[in-house]
Amino acid sequence: MILIAVAILVFWPNGKHFEVVSIKRMPNFGVRSSGSNIGFNGTYTAELQLSNPGYIGWNFELIETKMSDKESKKKLGSGSVADVTIPRKQTQNITMPIAISYAGSGDNDEVVSRFAHICDQPRQEMEVELTTEISNKAISWIYKPVIKRDIKLACTE
Repeated sequence: MILIAVAILVFWPNGKHFEVVSIKRMPNFGVRSSGSNIGFNGTYTAELQLSNPGYIGWNFELIETKMSDKESKKKLGSGSVADVTIPRKQTQNITMPIAISYAGSGDNDEVVSRFAHICDQPRQEMEVELTTEISNKAISWIYKPVIKRDIKLACTE
């Protein structure tokens, strides 16, 4: 049992095997920065890269990502992909749609203000945290790696 645990920690994905290659806002993204229904909703597409340095292929049942505002820690949205296989000694890019839906809490909501300025003047990047959890049927009951990455959302229009 100890050997299995050591093998999981050595050969299973962790932060050094995971990168955020890009994240782009999709068209038709709605930002409501004034009135009684402030907030934003739409979709971002994240391209994630997983590297498998091991001698055994990785089969993931589910890869889930949550996006949160870095400053306030409020959840902005989430996305997932299922049934991902990464062959041994290979690197693979995974495209994941992240559905964003945030309802503000008043006219001066700091998250809505920061988000609105990503593409409005003056343009400012917004810091967010991506938290990714990787699940495998065989060992999810023992271990699910959770990888956190801080990124900046910039205007892609």
